[in-house]
Amino acid sequence: MCAMCGYAKMKDLRFCILLRREPEGGYTVTVPTLPGCITFGETIDEEWDSP
Repeated sequence: MCAMCGYAKMKDLRFCILLRREPEGGYTVTVPTLPGCITFGETIDEEWDSP
């Protein structure tokens, strides 16, 4: 059972992500197989730790 949400853990899923360096700085990360799934960060490490 997940300690954070209380739901049983089904299995781990892995997705291919795309990291794009933005001209004004930082990075945009998208998941092509999950339309609308997008996040932003100043560094790649910051993005990697993003849920």
